Amino acid sequence: MTYLLSSKKQVTRFITIGVVGNLIGLAIYAGVYSFVQIKPRAAISWFLSALIGIWKQHGLHRIFTFTDSRGPYFRSLARGYIGYSIIIISGTSFHWFIVSFIGIYHYYSWLMTKGVMLSFSFFVLRRFVFKPEII
Repeated sequence: MTYLLSSKKQVTRFITIGVVGNLIGLAIYAGVYSFVQIKPRAAISWFLSALIGIWKQHGLHRIFTFTDSRGPYFRSLARGYIGYSIIIISGTSFHWFIVSFIGIYHYYSWLMTKGVMLSFSFFVLRRFVFKPEII
């Protein structure tokens, strides 16, 4: 149970790496959005960029945030995709809804969706993807 409680230093690293990674993710989203030409364009772009972003963000968090995780890389990456699948589904649905029905500009929606998913992402990463080795 104690491994669920994180130090302030780890939370600070999570937020810092999250900001850096999400800026890179925004560039990925913009690139994907420029190529996607079918509707719902914003939701499809969110989904595709999230698939790419999991791999990128997993690597950043493994190196810089969750340094106490020593499991095999591809096992934690697979857990990352499994754990993030609910984030992709709920994030895509939320993004689609507020762009398509509420009419929020898709870049504002991207930022709002990231904000909504932040704490859930930390929980998924700490609890399921980067569990520290308990001795």
